[in-house]
Amino acid sequence: MDSGKMRHRIIIQRPSNDNESGANTETWNTFATVWAEKAPLTGREFWESQQQNSKVSTRWRIRWIRNLKPRYRILDGNDRHEIVSVIDRDARYRELELMTEAITDEYNN
Repeated sequence: MDSGKMRHRIIIQRPSNDNESGANTETWNTFATVWAEKAPLTGREFWESQQQNSKVSTRWRIRWIRNLKPRYRILDGNDRHEIVSVIDRDARYRELELMTEAITDEYNN
C-alpha cells in the first residue's frame, strides 16, 4: 500500500432508521473518517465494471477497517458515492478496495 497516494480525506457514513416520529426515515451517521486513494475507472476497467455493476465509476483504497459494508456511502467534499462492494484483495486485513457509484441529487438535474 502506497500511503502517499492516500490524499483524500473522506467520511464513511452508515444508514440508520429513525422511527421515533412514527415515520420510517433514513438518516446517515458517521462510521469513520479516513484517508483514501481515489481512482476513477477508465477504459477497460470501466467497461468491465459495467458488466457487473451498472453504475460503478470509482475505486477507493483505504486501510482496512472492521464492519464496513456495501450500501454505506462516502462523502468526498460535496460529492457522495454509494459503496457497491467492499473487497479485501489479499485477505490480510491491511487494505480495502471500495467500488462505488456516484449519487446524483435528483433535484439538481
